[in-house]
Amino acid sequence: MESILQSYARLCRALILLLCLSLLIYFLATTIFKQINAVSDVAVEVNEKGGIILKVSKKGSSDVVEKYAQFMLPSNKVWVNTGIDVAEDEECEFKITGNVHLAISKLVTEVKDDRIPVIRWTGPEGSKWENIGDKDECAKAKTKLLVKPGDVIGNIVGYFYKDGDISDRDFLNYFLTNRKTATDKVFEIGEKLTKANTSNAKARLFICVNDILLDRTNTEQEELSRTAFEGRKSKENTAQWNSLLQEEEYYRLWFDDNVGGFLVNVTIRKKKNG
Repeated sequence: MESILQSYARLCRALILLLCLSLLIYFLATTIFKQINAVSDVAVEVNEKGGIILKVSKKGSSDVVEKYAQFMLPSNKVWVNTGIDVAEDEECEFKITGNVHLAISKLVTEVKDDRIPVIRWTGPEGSKWENIGDKDECAKAKTKLLVKPGDVIGNIVGYFYKDGDISDRDFLNYFLTNRKTATDKVFEIGEKLTKANTSNAKARLFICVNDILLDRTNTEQEELSRTAFEGRKSKENTAQWNSLLQEEEYYRLWFDDNVGGFLVNVTIRKKKNG
C-alpha cells in the first residue's frame, strides 16, 4: 500500500510540474505575441508550392516590412520553385539545416558490409569533389555538368528568375536551353547567406541541391553528358546510353540516387543598402 501511495504522490507532483510548465510557456508565448502585435500585424499564408509565409507589417499599415518563409528542399528534385517572389529592392536571408546523401546505392552496400562509406553525408555547404574511381576525363565532365560547376557538390544553390511566373519543368527547360548564360547567375547559398535580388525586376526564387545534371541541348553538352555517363567503364555501353535517352527525364539520372533533404528558412526584406 505504501509503495502505491508513494507512486501516486509522485504522479501528482509530476502532473503539477507539467501543468506549471505549460502555464509558464503559455504566459511567455502570449506576452511575446502581444508585444509583437502591439507594433506589428502578422499574416500567415501558404503559397501555391506549399510554403508557409509569415508577412509582418507595421501596425495599421498595409506595407509589408518582412516576409518569413519555411519549406522542405528534397535532394532528388531538380530546381524547386519556391513560389516566393522577391522584389527588385529586396534581399533574402537564408538559414538552412539538414543532411543529404548523393549516392544511396553505395551507402546501402557499404553499410551492409559494415564499412565506413566513402561518400559521406553532407550538409548545406556541400563537400569537396572527390574522384572515387572515374577516369580523369569522366570526372572532369561531371564537375562541368554540376548545376553550379566547380569542385563542390551537394551544396545548395539558388536562382532569381525575373521573366514572370513559370513551372518547375518550364524553368528546367529554360535553364538547359540557356545553360551557359544562366549558370553565371546561379548563386551558392550553403548554410547561411544574405543575397540581394540583382535582376532589376521582381523575380521568382528557385533553389536546388548542386548535383550532376545531364544535358543534350547542344553537341558539346551531349558529349560531356555521355563522357560522364561512361563513368569507370570504356565505351562499351552504347546500348545503355541509347536506352537512357529514351527516358523523358534522362537528365535527372544522378538526382535519382539522392536521399534526404533540407529545411530552408528565408527572410525577405528591403535591401539594407537600398
